[in-house]
Amino acid sequence: MNMCDECEGVFFDYGDQVRLTSNHLVTGQIIGERSWGREYQVRLVGVLQPVWYEFIELEPDPEFDNSGSAAKPPADAPSADIIDLAAVRAAGRA
Repeated sequence: MNMCDECEGVFFDYGDQVRLTSNHLVTGQIIGERSWGREYQVRLVGVLQPVWYEFIELEPDPEFDNSGSAAKPPADAPSADIIDLAAVRAAGRA
């Protein structure tokens, strides 16, 4: 999502979570764009058919992080995917 001080509104990126300005209960995800950001194709929650909306009809959904970067665990954090074989053998399960 990009804010533009000189233009009329917000530009969304592919995958951004948005909601309708007229009804904040209707949310979805940006899956397409046309007319240089004037219209966005949105896959609404619970609806199979994507819908095209003018940029003025959409706003960022504050319940989601639209920064595009997932939270990463610290480098020294233990991974849930690592199995300590010594502990398994000591427990008599190997």
